Amino acid sequence: MRLYLFNPDTDLALRHNAGNYLPSDSIKLFTSAISFLPMWYAQEDSVILADDRFPSFTEEMRTRFHLPGTMVGWEELASGTFTEICPWGWNATLRNRLLRHGIPSHLLPDDSWLCHYRKMSSRQYATSLAKYFQQDSPYLCGENNVLTSMEEVEAYAKAHTGGCLFKMLWSGSGKGLHWCRNPLDGQSKQWCAKALSADGALTGEPIYNKVGDMAAEFLSDGKGNITFIGYSRFLTNPKGAYTGNLLATNRQIAEWIEQYIPYPTLQEAMESLMQGLGEMYAPYYKGCLGVDMMICRNEADGPDYKLHPRVEVNLRMNMGIVSRLLYDRLLIPGARGLFRIDGSPQPGRLLEAHLHDRLRNPLVTEGGRIVSGYLSLVPVTRESRYRAWVEVEQAPSYCPVFKP
Repeated sequence: MRLYLFNPDTDLALRHNAGNYLPSDSIKLFTSAISFLPMWYAQEDSVILADDRFPSFTEEMRTRFHLPGTMVGWEELASGTFTEICPWGWNATLRNRLLRHGIPSHLLPDDSWLCHYRKMSSRQYATSLAKYFQQDSPYLCGENNVLTSMEEVEAYAKAHTGGCLFKMLWSGSGKGLHWCRNPLDGQSKQWCAKALSADGALTGEPIYNKVGDMAAEFLSDGKGNITFIGYSRFLTNPKGAYTGNLLATNRQIAEWIEQYIPYPTLQEAMESLMQGLGEMYAPYYKGCLGVDMMICRNEADGPDYKLHPRVEVNLRMNMGIVSRLLYDRLLIPGARGLFRIDGSPQPGRLLEAHLHDRLRNPLVTEGGRIVSGYLSLVPVTRESRYRAWVEVEQAPSYCPVFKP
């Protein structure tokens, strides 16, 4: 029996690099509100860890969509018999908490593995993927540079007059990013100096003229083998933070990519990526991983668009894989939609939006799959500060924001 749990602060816990990381109150609220998400991707014979169980909600969803799994709380873990622990991502704080709640150590990673996993999860480690790609390909772009001193930071900013993006070595969902428009001002210097002091390095990259975000999703077996799960397309806000995913077939997403990048180039890039992942990650890591990519406008000579094939490596479960599984499990063939996560600090605001969306676009299902309509994937109450939801339509013109 597998135990699934949602711990979206895992990247921050890795950066903390200790077994006693304490998340902020907002992260605690987000984790609790979205803790039901694994019920939509868990395998058969599974248990989902959630702070509150909401039996009426879970029973309705399980009955209507034939979902596996039951809900348990932290206090019930010691009495469970589990064969595998499936978190969003691993870190030392999570391991220690699970031990304290009665999970046997043989089901958990040891300190040596966690140390190597933390290294592999860093942006610094991911920069080595560059060597697997053709540097002279006219359709590829992308650079990720490791900077270890303020002198290197200042030189990098000076060399990139169009602006650059600095990133902490560990962060997720658009966090830990600093956009620097030349010149390097006092605020940017302070941010970079703080990141260097904490982590010893940061990464820098140019600011690209982005057309859209995408990702390639994989499964690693821990023995050197990488399996391609599919593509995903996602939305970000102007600061780069994740806001949602397109729900579509893998073929539809590939066709969108091919409007900008020739198919042979895409295939070559994917082969290079899988070789790099297979050598750098697959022998040591078992589980899901995703590689963020983007289509960029080319502002120099050559083709109009380029593919950045290695923006980020997310060595954990991620929203792209969730959206891929949501489509495959929930939507009828031919439907398309959006998977979104949003929040509000005001009590009652999300419940009001939830009730409005339910009336505006009523849910229609057929045989345990969504034909059209709005569905919240988590319980929404007056106290809710976050929600995860999908909205589906059959019309092929749906989601105009994703059109080229």
